[in-house]
Amino acid sequence: MDEVGHGHIEVWWEGQRGQPGTVYAAPAFTPIEGLELGALLARDRDEHQTLQGLQAKWLWSPAQEQGCNAGSSAGLTHRRQGAGHNAGSVWALNLIGTCAAPWGVVNANLGSQRERGQSWLATWGASLELSGGAITPHLEAFGVRHSAPTFQTGARWEWAPGKQLDATIGRQQGRTVLSLGVALAF
Repeated sequence: MDEVGHGHIEVWWEGQRGQPGTVYAAPAFTPIEGLELGALLARDRDEHQTLQGLQAKWLWSPAQEQGCNAGSSAGLTHRRQGAGHNAGSVWALNLIGTCAAPWGVVNANLGSQRERGQSWLATWGASLELSGGAITPHLEAFGVRHSAPTFQTGARWEWAPGKQLDATIGRQQGRTVLSLGVALAF
């Protein structure tokens, strides 16, 4: 989470090799201590869908450089297909845990998401980030109940304060998934 009065924007591409994939833009801002407000705009170039979302994330405990923190988030994402056709909305709720040590950071989350007219489905995620100067390697796994999990690895490079490049490669349902993005602090 950013300091009060600061924010960041992340822009990335995600998809399978040789496919158009999805382009995302996600700005976030911290207006008060422990609260981050974010938005999402994405265009799925494979299925010609547009995603628009809002999220609030709050810390339950003060942010710590060393030690553990807990938080939660709530969000709503709306999906449109083609010429304004409404393809549905998804509500998401998450519990978030983060523990930092000199060697790196462990993150875990448990949550639930619900599409309009459907039941709530459990979600989960875990990641490990290793500290190593300007380059931070990471491992991630995440999924939704009744769906195949995604496993991925990558690295984040902070080439200047508040400016970073992130690349991952992963597997889901026997397919290779790639992503490449940039994050800029403001």
